[in-house]
Amino acid sequence: MSADSLKTSRHVPAPSRGPGPLLPGVPWSLARTFVVAALLLVMYRFTCLERFYFDEIRPRWDGGERLLPGLAATAWKALATTTLLMGVPVAIVRFVDQIPLAQAGLAVGRARVGIRFVTLFWAAMLPVLIGASFLPAFRFKYPLAPAAADSLTNLLVYELLMLVYFFGWEFFFRGYFLFMVERHIGHVAVFVQMVPFALLHGNKPLPEALGAVLVGIVLGVFALRTRTFLYCTLVHFAVSATMDIMAIVHRGGWGVHPG
Repeated sequence: MSADSLKTSRHVPAPSRGPGPLLPGVPWSLARTFVVAALLLVMYRFTCLERFYFDEIRPRWDGGERLLPGLAATAWKALATTTLLMGVPVAIVRFVDQIPLAQAGLAVGRARVGIRFVTLFWAAMLPVLIGASFLPAFRFKYPLAPAAADSLTNLLVYELLMLVYFFGWEFFFRGYFLFMVERHIGHVAVFVQMVPFALLHGNKPLPEALGAVLVGIVLGVFALRTRTFLYCTLVHFAVSATMDIMAIVHRGGWGVHPG
């Protein structure tokens, strides 16, 4: 990859908002970004995942199961994640930092570069996904909601929910966190956002967890190059949906659940 691949439009550090730097050389806006990111990720782990739905919501309200049998937990994860990891940062960027949302990656960006990246990345990952689908660690893990394998309709609903989930997830890592840190420390922000991204894959199969380090870097690079998180969302969704479909096929088709 050439040095030009990391070039971005010229940015100057944002002026510090507050009485002065928290520490010498650490503007309040950068410190706030790290604190907000840490708090949001802690809240994500405790409130946005399926186990929170099963432990706290379903015992008190079973309406979700009537609306989306077998997929209510996925719906909770998608909506809660996007509300927390996207809604809160958008409010902070708009009303606290008072900068355009495009500077946090919420923009169309360089569409031609982005579409080319999505196509090439997915094509490069396809042989890896095919190979992974033969491994029990992947074949019996995906889709994450067993009900998604019951029918084509269920799978389509599940994938739509996962697209919502990835939209919030990618905005946080390859939008808000990446671009707000980049304003102060430049392209090193690619590696900063990669660390929590990789750590949150600790419950995945080992090859996927290790691969998250490289993928986190690649997605960060192309988010900076396209000046948006949108194409990272599309490629993340495309890879995930492909893995789901291949796992279902290798297990024998509809109605065969992980186990």
